[in-house]
Amino acid sequence: MARNTSSGEENRSERETKAAIARRIGRRIRDLRHSRTAKLTQDELAARTGRSVDTISALERGLALPGFDTLTRLAEALDVSVGVLFGYERLSDSDERAALMTRLIAHAEQLGDEQLAVAVAQIAALAGAAKAVPSTSPRRNASRPASR
Repeated sequence: MARNTSSGEENRSERETKAAIARRIGRRIRDLRHSRTAKLTQDELAARTGRSVDTISALERGLALPGFDTLTRLAEALDVSVGVLFGYERLSDSDERAALMTRLIAHAEQLGDEQLAVAVAQIAALAGAAKAVPSTSPRRNASRPASR
């Protein structure tokens, strides 16, 4: 009997995606809990959300994905939006930036896997280029020959 490997590959890919999302959300929860504004212990966050310390710990380590109710409780306890927990919004986002991020995500959701991989690589390249550019007159400095 022939084995259907594509279904197994899809399941593995889906598990890997869920694990990556769980890790990302977990890091955000931990970072927000440790932030200057929150400065909460896991015990304090557990008390504020009505969840156990074990649950908070598992979420922060990316071992579990929170359900919608837990996400909303975490967002309320940390005084952020649910979007911030997913990393789709930043704490200091302007309305314009938040709208652009929403549009970016909406477009990304329409892409196939290969197209999405290309888009991610392009965005990573843009982000890397933005970090590498000096903050003072980047275009003028780039065209000026180096002095000896």
